[in-house]
Parts: sequence; structure tokens; C-alpha cells
Amino acid sequence: MRLAEVFLRLGLALVAWMILYAHMLWLAVTPRIPCGDEGAELHGVLLGLIPLTLLIGPLILSTRPLHDVHTMLRWLAAPLLAIAPFSLYAAWQVFSRVQAGGQAICGNGTAPAWQAWWGPVQGLVILYVGLLLAFAWKRLQAAAPSD
Repeated sequence: MRLAEVFLRLGLALVAWMILYAHMLWLAVTPRIPCGDEGAELHGVLLGLIPLTLLIGPLILSTRPLHDVHTMLRWLAAPLLAIAPFSLYAAWQVFSRVQAGGQAICGNGTAPAWQAWWGPVQGLVILYVGLLLAFAWKRLQAAAPSD
């Protein structure tokens, strides 16, 4: 394998890991960030980050042919799995406030249409990231060289 291909695979995987971390961390801290004058702008940004997460997330698998590199990078999944319950809590909190309470994410008015499906969509993204991490871990074991 050429050095340029190694760097390309490593660069793609690292960018994918950064996108996954950004999405999950921002999602995990949303309950702690108070709504500002703009309202639920952070929630809107997270909604816009979903396509990027879905498209670039699978690139964490680009290092599979590089067994040693993939072995090192697979450990990046552990902190993401530790963050996942906090992210899931944030999605559940918005879901219960908007669906059960009938309130907007920020404020007591009625929720716009996009806020009604924000929580379930973020929950599906968390599930997608979890499955992607499990697939990356399992594929690594399948790709291990035999002695």
C-alpha cells in the first residue's frame, strides 16, 4: 500500500471520528446550555449536522485494511459509547417536552413542526452511531490477520 493511500485512509477516518464526536458531544450538552435570545438555535444546528454525520460516519471504516492503525483507532469508540447515554437523555428530554408537554424546546409556546420530530430523529442517529461503532469493532476482529 502506498504511503499516500495510508495517509488518505487515516485522514478520512480521523475526520469521520471528529464528526461523530462533535455530534454526540453537542447533543450530550444541549440540556446544560440555556436557551438564548435566538431560541432553539443549537437544536437547529444539531438537526443540520445529521446529514453530515450520516454521510461521513461510515468513513471510520476506511482504515480496515490497515490493521494496526484500525486497532489503535477502534478505542476511540469507548468514550463515544460513554457519551451515548447523555446524548440519548437529551433526545428523550426534548421528545418528552414537545410530545408529552406540547411545549416548544425553548419557552412555553407551541412547538414548530420540526421540534416535534427532533427527539426521535436524534434518537435514531444515536442508534446509527452505535451500530456503526459495533460494526467497526466487529469488522476489525474479522479482518485480523491469522498467525
